Amino acid sequence: MSFYEHIVIANFSLTWFMVGLIWLIQIVNYPLFRLISKHRFPHYHESHIKRITPIVSTVMILEASVAVSLILISTPYTSSGLGLINVLFLALIWLSTALLQLPMHNKLNTLKNPKTVNN
Repeated sequence: MSFYEHIVIANFSLTWFMVGLIWLIQIVNYPLFRLISKHRFPHYHESHIKRITPIVSTVMILEASVAVSLILISTPYTSSGLGLINVLFLALIWLSTALLQLPMHNKLNTLKNPKTVNN
């Protein structure tokens, strides 16, 4: 198997690992937020962020590295198109994270708002 094929498999694996992780958080962790009292919620949310951030950020960095690698190591027999599409989708996901998810978590850092928790 070529180095390029290993990178494609790494890309596929990291992407689906992240899909599973985010899905787990959406289905298990976020609904549990509703069970925490308003008084304890800021501490609970801060603890959640401290524990999940190293996992999510590590995989995000690996995903970005692999995506860029797909572009850089393309050969006459492989297309950099896959890498470009991958980087484009990854950029959209990171933009969504920065503009949508992070502001919601910042709101939750200080106040348990039922509208934010239920969205």
